[in-house]
Amino acid sequence: MRKVPFTAQSCEGNMNCEYCVNIGWSKNCYLVSNSLDTEDSSYGVGVNYCKSCVDDSTIDKCERCYGSFWIRNSYQTHFSTRSIDNVSSMFCFATKGMTNCFGCVNQMNKSNCIFNQQYSKEEYKEKIKAMRLNTWTGFQKAKAEAIAFSQKFPIAYLNGVLNDDVTGEYVSESKNVKYGFIVFHAKDAKYVQYSYIEGTEDCYDITVAGIRNIRSYENCIVGLGASNSHFCVESWTEIITCEYCMYSRNLSDCFACVGLKKKQYCILNKQYSKNEYFALKKKIIEHMGTDYGEFFPIKYSPIPYNFSNAQEHFPLTKEQALAKGYSWYDAPPKGYKITITKHQIPDAIEDVPDSILKEIIECIECKQAYRVIEMELAFLRQEHLPIPRQCPDCRHNERIAQRAKAFLYHRHCQCNSLSGSTTKYQNFAKHDHGMAPCPTEFETAYPPSDPRLVYCLPCLYAEVN
Repeated sequence: MRKVPFTAQSCEGNMNCEYCVNIGWSKNCYLVSNSLDTEDSSYGVGVNYCKSCVDDSTIDKCERCYGSFWIRNSYQTHFSTRSIDNVSSMFCFATKGMTNCFGCVNQMNKSNCIFNQQYSKEEYKEKIKAMRLNTWTGFQKAKAEAIAFSQKFPIAYLNGVLNDDVTGEYVSESKNVKYGFIVFHAKDAKYVQYSYIEGTEDCYDITVAGIRNIRSYENCIVGLGASNSHFCVESWTEIITCEYCMYSRNLSDCFACVGLKKKQYCILNKQYSKNEYFALKKKIIEHMGTDYGEFFPIKYSPIPYNFSNAQEHFPLTKEQALAKGYSWYDAPPKGYKITITKHQIPDAIEDVPDSILKEIIECIECKQAYRVIEMELAFLRQEHLPIPRQCPDCRHNERIAQRAKAFLYHRHCQCNSLSGSTTKYQNFAKHDHGMAPCPTEFETAYPPSDPRLVYCLPCLYAEVN
């Protein structure tokens, strides 16, 4: 791995996506990663089959969406989570089929609603106008109110739809998936994370799976026709019966190869005959002993711990990471000179001049420098939203802070009948368990310390209005 050159970005089939990582068949994207078939989008992770989206994570088949997480089939839906089929809505949580709605929770097929309250079309427009969402001050006030309102309602122990026998969190349209995290359209899989493209089947212990990923084991960023391959890294497009291969394309029956393309019967990038290959592979596996059958040791990772996704799920200090033998990288100061602070940015988007594109702005949180790009400014003007006062990294961190962690806890449904679970929330529907507390037990990503009420799916669906 340290001798063989490999691509810097792991991208394929893109147009004008120079600053993207692990993205395929996309066009005009900027700082987008782990995405597929997306256009005119920026600052996104897991943005698939989307167009003109900014600052989103794990969204699918969306257009003109901003600041959202785990939404699908939505248009002009901003700062929303766990929702599908929404149009022209903002700060909606666990909703479906909403049109022109703001701050709604556990609602379905509604229009012109604010905080779950129904209004006429004219009343809705007047109240939204009064919020002054085009200004930073108005937007921040409305955002705080929407988040506080969402905390009053129960949440599903597992967020996802159309599942059959699954455990984990953020799993949809899947069958027999155990301990999945951000998984879509998978079957017969266990310990799978970030498999948000359809086609994962008969897989175990994989992270970031591409289309048609079958019988994979301990792979990372592998797919697009991968089959019966194990311990591979960033390899896709017909990776068949390969092991310990990295940064490769179109391989079959290869072992411990790096940066190869369209090869068969290779070991350490050297070509062998079929008989030689299997005989030598057997000897190497015997020599590896107990090291065989495990993924690459983390000490060989080319990615420093603090620059990896692991830091999002298992945060460590530099001292803790180094004590475990993980690598760490302290980026040198960039020395950018701040030219404008948050107080100098116009409050309303309509008052922001084109010259903002030339300014170097100080982030209100990390105090680092960032800029507004032309694509982003055009989007904000079109959506009548204010210039963000946070850098893209801090916006990403704030967005995924809503996301449950990849841990599961054994808990009971907190529904206590029509009287409600606590004085915090009053059930309005009749549940199958009657007046007694719900007896359902489950594994959920929400720990007992989480202040929100966690319901089983039948109890939660009864409360969806």
